[in-house]
Amino acid sequence: MFSTAIGRSVLRGVWERIDDYTFGVTVVGLAVDNLGNTLYILKLSGIDTLSMDCESMHIHSTIEFFSGNQDPFDPAAIPFYTMYSPPHMGYRMRVDPPAS
Repeated sequence: MFSTAIGRSVLRGVWERIDDYTFGVTVVGLAVDNLGNTLYILKLSGIDTLSMDCESMHIHSTIEFFSGNQDPFDPAAIPFYTMYSPPHMGYRMRVDPPAS
């Protein structure tokens, strides 16, 4: 999105239980230029609903991009770009035993 971006952070955030199988999720990350200036802040917000057997999850999320000097948690902050992810499914991965 920015040609001067040379790095980005991992997404970090929080989740909260809404009911037995539904969780609200918010994560943020940022991109920086070669001087370490924040170019933009990405904020993903979503609702994740587990199946009753916890083997799959219905995911509904929105991704917002804010200028590097904005507070993405300020209700008055307006993102410069918003992506609406179509609802989709996620599936549980199996746990592999460690190699010996």
